[in-house]
Amino acid sequence: MKIAQISTFDTFGGAAQVAWRLHNAYQQQGLQPCLVVGKKFSDDKTVRVIPNENFRLPHTHFLQRLIQKLRKFETVWGHTNLIKVLKFIAEPRRKWERSRGIEDFNYPGIWRLFEFLPQSPDVVHCHNLHGDYFDLRALPWISNQVPTILTLHDTWLLSGHCAYSFDCDRWMTGCGHCPDLTTYPAVQNDATHYNWKRKQKIFLNSRLYVSTPSKWLMDKVNESVLAPAVIKSRVIPYGVDLSIFNSKNKKDVKLSLGIPIHSTVLLFAADQTKNSLRRDFKMMHQAVSLLAENSKDKKIIFIALGEKAESEHIGNIEIRYIPFQTDIKQVASYFQAADLYLHASKADNFPNVILEALACGTSVVATAVGGVPEQIRGLSGLSKCRDGSRINLHTKSEATGYLVPAGDRGAFSMAVRKLVEDEPLRKQLGENAYHDARQRFSLEKQVKRYLNWYKDISVS
Repeated sequence: MKIAQISTFDTFGGAAQVAWRLHNAYQQQGLQPCLVVGKKFSDDKTVRVIPNENFRLPHTHFLQRLIQKLRKFETVWGHTNLIKVLKFIAEPRRKWERSRGIEDFNYPGIWRLFEFLPQSPDVVHCHNLHGDYFDLRALPWISNQVPTILTLHDTWLLSGHCAYSFDCDRWMTGCGHCPDLTTYPAVQNDATHYNWKRKQKIFLNSRLYVSTPSKWLMDKVNESVLAPAVIKSRVIPYGVDLSIFNSKNKKDVKLSLGIPIHSTVLLFAADQTKNSLRRDFKMMHQAVSLLAENSKDKKIIFIALGEKAESEHIGNIEIRYIPFQTDIKQVASYFQAADLYLHASKADNFPNVILEALACGTSVVATAVGGVPEQIRGLSGLSKCRDGSRINLHTKSEATGYLVPAGDRGAFSMAVRKLVEDEPLRKQLGENAYHDARQRFSLEKQVKRYLNWYKDISVS
């Protein structure tokens, strides 16, 4: 089986990690995978970079080289303005479109996909197609030549610009009059209706097999502009490498990380934990602050993994900021040391970090957004959501954490306090989490599901 995956990066970022883990698993099984990316961070020879810059116009090449030389003279007066002018001259239409808010699809290398692949693939598996590397207009061309799976990791393909629409539902009817142009990926002006219509035209000419990690996201696909392009669809949850993310003696791991062994460790992990638009760090900070008032007899450390900042102290509580870690085993050690994982989010799909916490036997308190209720088995009593139908409540012998409504700081704080103070309950939920992750979220199971689907598609 010859598999070509397309992703923004190879080793960096949550969605990219999904493609990377699948790629490595395919290699271990003796298959012939190739991972095609916009930017490469690893030294894996089976990872190919899309050569977008090689196929730009000659004058564009010349001016881009000139711009790189001029960057060395930052102290020269007028340096910045000159570079801006040269960038416009290099690609005037592209700069004009961006200034109007039109999404940038000007990446010509993808049209040479089958030329720079080592061999003709049996299946093409696309992941995130935003991230300044992919011409979405090539999707009909690719999907009409080779069976093409499209795995959605967010809702960008369904909208006029944003990866998450929060409470806005304009993506269902055509966007336009966007309430927030700054939402990632940001655009300069409101061309969201034009962007939406352009995607609609692209999808009408595409033939796609669509997968999502959550039923929540698949429901959105079925209501979206993407729906007419879907031949078949499957919900395939992400998988965790259980050889890395597993349960260890928490005291031993704490000792190895320089954490007091008798402290209660709370953990949250995300790139730029404090400033993420989707993560509600203020809610988590408030919950921890309230613990300082109500749990004065406990030594509590809240670790924010993915942020470089000075530690804070609130009473008996330390908020410790740990910079982004590239060593996945080091990342796993923080999950193994944690007694409780916190995940307050305003919008989300199916975060890997929650699965990694569960796999390490760490119970979770999270907001019930997106596909998160499909990851956590919420304990009855405190688990709730404004849309109560989205949560199946579980008994103490089955639950893996608490789910609370997004933005409900009181409920979140109450759930955190409950699990900090009730150690037997916290440990029971952690044990449940460990076993549930092995049953539902193993990388082996995810790989098997995709390989079976590849075979079904390639012979149909």
